[in-house]
Amino acid sequence: QVGRPRPAEQQPMATFVRRTEFQDQLRIDALIAEESGTLDHRFGQFDVMTLIETAMLCISAVDENGEVVGFAAFHDHPSGRVGITGAEWPEWFHTCFAHSHLGPANVAWLSYFVCDPTVHTEVAENVLRSAFTTMPEVDAVLLSLPSHVNPFTPLKDTFEELTPKAGSSVPYRVSLCPRSLYLDKLRLREARVEDHDDLLPIFEAQSEVLAARYGEYFIAQLIESQDSQNKAIAAEVDGRAVGLLALSSEIDIGTLQSSFDLDAFDGLVTADPDQLAAAATARAKADAAQMKAEAARRAVPAPVGLPTDEGEEGSEAAADEAARRDEAWRRALEVADAAAAAAAAEAAEAEACVTYTCDAVAVSMFCVEDSLESRSRDFLPGIFAAYPDKKYALLTLPHTTPEFPLLAALQQVEPRPASAFDHVLYLYHRDALLSPALKLRPADADDAAAVAALTADMVNAVEIAQMFAQAIGPVQTKLAYVAECSEQVVGVLLLDACVDVAKVQSLYRLEDFVLLAEHEPRQHVELHTFVLNPIFAASSRFLLREVMRLHSATCIYYGIKDDTPVPDVLKEFVQLTPRPQVAVPAELTDELMASAAAAGEEPEDASPYSFASHALFLLTRKMMSEPKVVNNARIVVLGSSDASLALLEALVSVPYLHFSSLCLVAPKASQRLRAPRGTFASVADADEALEAAADSFFSRACSYTPAEVAALNLGSRVQIVEGRMLDLDRQGKAVGMTDG
Repeated sequence: QVGRPRPAEQQPMATFVRRTEFQDQLRIDALIAEESGTLDHRFGQFDVMTLIETAMLCISAVDENGEVVGFAAFHDHPSGRVGITGAEWPEWFHTCFAHSHLGPANVAWLSYFVCDPTVHTEVAENVLRSAFTTMPEVDAVLLSLPSHVNPFTPLKDTFEELTPKAGSSVPYRVSLCPRSLYLDKLRLREARVEDHDDLLPIFEAQSEVLAARYGEYFIAQLIESQDSQNKAIAAEVDGRAVGLLALSSEIDIGTLQSSFDLDAFDGLVTADPDQLAAAATARAKADAAQMKAEAARRAVPAPVGLPTDEGEEGSEAAADEAARRDEAWRRALEVADAAAAAAAAEAAEAEACVTYTCDAVAVSMFCVEDSLESRSRDFLPGIFAAYPDKKYALLTLPHTTPEFPLLAALQQVEPRPASAFDHVLYLYHRDALLSPALKLRPADADDAAAVAALTADMVNAVEIAQMFAQAIGPVQTKLAYVAECSEQVVGVLLLDACVDVAKVQSLYRLEDFVLLAEHEPRQHVELHTFVLNPIFAASSRFLLREVMRLHSATCIYYGIKDDTPVPDVLKEFVQLTPRPQVAVPAELTDELMASAAAAGEEPEDASPYSFASHALFLLTRKMMSEPKVVNNARIVVLGSSDASLALLEALVSVPYLHFSSLCLVAPKASQRLRAPRGTFASVADADEALEAAADSFFSRACSYTPAEVAALNLGSRVQIVEGRMLDLDRQGKAVGMTDG
């Protein structure tokens, strides 16, 4: 029985931890019942199902028989009996405690803990270790208790009570558990030859994985061949090398520029400023000379009128005058053209003389002890310490190689449409080291200029400006937040706090991911715009979590239509499956509309049926600690048949996987993703086809209707190649197209 003392001769029971599942509720309730009064006194009254559904992370400890013997819930804000709201706690904490380095970006709050007292030490240790491993960005776990509640076993052994600042009146006990108690911080230094013996077991244990990622390597060779261009960084714990990072500044930057969209990162190069200024001046002179030449070309001499009363001599004089003017114009045009050509040649020569310096360094090999993989991001500051003149760290991997924890801190770069590069490129900017200082706050009127500059090059810049004005105006109909780093606006998020949850549930299978009974209507928000400086793209998940904290939200929706720009943050969401709807004949709809109009009702309320008009994505608070597994394998689907669309739907609908390289190859592929084959009878133009009424016979000939395809919006997740397949090279993994 739970709580019964264990006989002295019985061996200690092994415990394991995993994410909490809904079927754990009964067993957790039984644990709570053993000491319900004490737990209510410590944490307040909680419903276990609500905790499982709305907490950022819930962990269950189980014994060898699979019985739950412990439970812990973590939030991004203090909860329970602490009367501090999620939006207020950072300011309150920094005012009352001298720990300014702790904030929303690197803190989690332990909001509930219960366990079988016979294994409390093992449960506490395993739960906290698992929490730090699952949330690698967290440096400390905080625990808040009412001031009259004393520290209790087993947490009092790992949590140290914080002393408030002088003069601060804090009616709570706040204790801190640092990550270093469970996961050692990696100390970085230059690799040495004597590290070979420590690193060899790690290499041997991961030999197949490392060979697939980077090819064949020899530890001694990597360490001994260090020079100004090739360096190796070792990670050390307690005097023992536990990881190695090899770097090289020898990069084929031209291949990367032609294969990947690096425009947002200035092509990973920096030009000599003096040469660049000289080239710009020469180009301005060339443009001015060209404009002058074009003006001269347009200044054609006006025809000279022939006199009517001066006879033949007058006519000859006029003709001579016209000839002289034409000759002068031709000479001036030749001079202007020659000057323009010379200026253009001079500008081209000046531009060719501009020297570009590569700003990147490449990771050529990386390995770390398995137990410390979650601390892989500790290597990142060491990269730029070894190469202080570089701005970017790059890493390329074959498409078939699984991702590993280090890549969670990097961002994947989009390949160019015609790229045949057989690796995936990941990038990290030096300024991303400032990510812990990144913060989200409500926008105000003073941010309008910075937001306008941030979104100036976007196709929907006008729409964003209008929505931002609605959010900061006297009558605020929208929500606006800005991401700020070092007092500079680097991102903007626009949301709508009014979500018709009942309508969403009627159109999409929302219950697949959400227990609606555990979410209040005010906790649902819809994201309209997410714009972030690409340097901080890896922090997108943190910013979404901050929206939830500041607005006390638990569900964020994001709708994507055909004409909506697809943001990189979309991969953090899961797609909601459209709910099958009853097809209503047009005649019945017209009749209902007419009846509604006669009764004075709103026309949209006339039809009892509705269809999802766009793809809808969802992110919940619970999903924040469950990042998707990224699959970079190139998956090419040929043809736009029902089978092809069904396969793509199945792939994009997997909630725990993100396929980064899905491709559809088919004639008129874009049109088929809006109007499936056989849907419409005989309309040549695709736009007209979308507006035309569906032919009843052909509607039954296709498994997908236009409304169903629009609700999936596969084009937002799938790369489209228009064309017809000519040949399939299975061994070379290539598709031959009719257009080459």
